[in-house]
Amino acid sequence: MLIYFMQHGACLPRQINPEQPLSPVGRGQVEKSARAMRLLGVRPEAMAASNKLRATQTAEIVAKATGFDSRRIARSEALKPSAPAEAGLEFLRQFDKLGALFVAGHLPNLALMASQLLSPYPEPIALGLENGGLLCIDVPHLAARNGNLLWLLKPQHLQLLAGTAV
Repeated sequence: MLIYFMQHGACLPRQINPEQPLSPVGRGQVEKSARAMRLLGVRPEAMAASNKLRATQTAEIVAKATGFDSRRIARSEALKPSAPAEAGLEFLRQFDKLGALFVAGHLPNLALMASQLLSPYPEPIALGLENGGLLCIDVPHLAARNGNLLWLLKPQHLQLLAGTAV
């Protein structure tokens, strides 16, 4: 199973909008990343997102670019920033039989889930996820702790792939 993790795009500060939607810069980041995903042939069979607005907006943009029906995006508090990685992975297990899953969320939750999928050790792996970047892990199933990191693309790499350099 391929799992694609994306940290949401840059968002507005809480002082400007308490719901912290994507900022214009964040929307542009995600649109470019989503275009690169389409060019890379990323075709998720399922999508999941934190129920926070910025993550949901990120998933919706990626869904549109990859031809996924955005009404089928699964949303959960188990993917919010402070949620335990175990809760997020438990939520994602409903997709365990699929070939490709996209997850839009937040740090530190995404990095902790990725660490658990990649390593049997309790210490988290420093992965360097960034707003609008994309991490791809290959795992036999979501309970595995021996996945393979296939690639980690920073937003600027995705922009170059999409033909929209910074």
